[in-house]
This record gives sequence, C-alpha cells and structure tokens, in this order.
Amino acid sequence: MNEKTNFLNNLNFLLKTNHISRSKLARDIGLAPSTVNSWFYRDKTNASIPVVHAIAAYFNVPSDMLVNGNVETDLEIYEKQLFNDARREKLKLTFSAPEYTEKELRAIENFAQFLKDNRGI
Repeated sequence: MNEKTNFLNNLNFLLKTNHISRSKLARDIGLAPSTVNSWFYRDKTNASIPVVHAIAAYFNVPSDMLVNGNVETDLEIYEKQLFNDARREKLKLTFSAPEYTEKELRAIENFAQFLKDNRGI
C-alpha cells in the first residue's frame, strides 16, 4: 500500500470513527471542502506537509501514523503509550522529593504495577 492510499484510508477511518464530515474537517483546519473531497474523488492526495500536520493535530495522532501507518491498528498502541507516559509522569510528580533516586522511582513504579497486576488473585 502506498502513502497516498494509507493517508486516504487513515483519514477516512478517523472521519468515520469521530463522526466528522469531510467538509467540517476542511472548515475546521482552514481548507475549502472541495479540496478535501477532491482527495477522495480523484484518488489524488496533494496535501502539503503543514496540512498533514494540521489533520494529525486535529485528530490527535502522529503525522507519521496518518501518512505511513495503519491508524485502525496503530491507534490503540499509541493511546496505551500515551497513557503509560502520563502515568509515569504522575508517579514522578508524586514521588519527586529529592530523597528518591531514579532507581528508587523505577522500583516504586514496578511495585505499583505489580500490585495492579495481582488484584483479585
């Protein structure tokens, strides 16, 4: 599958799953609706890099995933990574006193995960 097909498939998936029309997307990112529609009707994508970045930001996905990936399968992995990063940052803020070393913070994080993994056993 080439980049054009990936982009159109990914964009179509994001539009459908977020219940957003092509014309709404176009208006929200400052394009003419005919521009977005032409990508699908002509099967020709000539979206500039700034437009690709704007669409990716609109749907909160990485630009590279939008163009080269498979949003339908990659999005779940990406969201889990974002969640884990946020959780890790929260732990660092909670245990940010200078009394803890990085090694101790990793041990606290590992112990917290151990507790979660063993709930209900």
